[in-house]
Amino acid sequence: MTLRIGLVGLGVMGVPMAKNIAHAGLPLTVYNRSQGPRRQFEGTEVTVAASVAEVFAQSDAIILMLNDGDATDAVLGRTGDRFEIDVADRIVVNTATMTPAYSKGLGEAIKKPGGVYVEAPVSGSKVPAEAGELLVMAAGDEDVLKKIQPIFDAIGKETVFCGPVPSAMAMKSASNLQLAGIMSGLAESVNFARAFGLDFEIYSKVILNGPLVNDFLRMKLPRAVAEDYAPQAAVKNVAYSLDVMIEAARGVGAETPGAVTMRKTCEKALKAGDADNDIMAITKVLKETGNR
Repeated sequence: MTLRIGLVGLGVMGVPMAKNIAHAGLPLTVYNRSQGPRRQFEGTEVTVAASVAEVFAQSDAIILMLNDGDATDAVLGRTGDRFEIDVADRIVVNTATMTPAYSKGLGEAIKKPGGVYVEAPVSGSKVPAEAGELLVMAAGDEDVLKKIQPIFDAIGKETVFCGPVPSAMAMKSASNLQLAGIMSGLAESVNFARAFGLDFEIYSKVILNGPLVNDFLRMKLPRAVAEDYAPQAAVKNVAYSLDVMIEAARGVGAETPGAVTMRKTCEKALKAGDADNDIMAITKVLKETGNR
């Protein structure tokens, strides 16, 4: 029996994920609250649903790629009459970034009427999503995860089993904490080099041949140097992820001073109008702060 897939949330990550699932030949139905993103799937092999209920009715496994817990509750109608009807006998796969506490609660609510909940937050931004090279962190029943592995194969380069819910969401925040440090360090480094008037060709050669070079630096450094802030990971999205990390850490008594500091920097960028710009736009905030 062919697994029918649904995807709810056609944002920066959801659209390329949907395209890769369809390209893999998996039957796919999509939905988004605003009509704009839906239009690019009209006239394709992808079914465009008019409601969330329609996605659930036509799918065996439904992927959620929504902004946050509030959006997830609103889209699923979690406080309404349809929620338990929709999720019953369905596999709900949450690929967004949530706090472990929220995710665990959502899983319990889905399980109550007979649904199955899987965590599968992904690591990567727009470019890896388009290339189908996301890292999938999965948590839940292992037999269920094996059943939906074709979904993960379509959107990602590797799937890592993290254990029971909510271990994947905790793993995502642990991973994001490290990534946040790299983001912040690169922004500070570029701002420092610019303030000293360093030759950016030489600077780039030094950084990209240094001991800590990685795929993120290779992708972000040229754009940061060129002051190209077209969004791959927007400031508003990174700020949200930092909120998730900080809240999760506080819940278990772990300190995250670096994340707290970067969240303050993001807040300055948000107030400066850079919400939809790439996270490297925080270099502008650092430059302005240094000039005062």
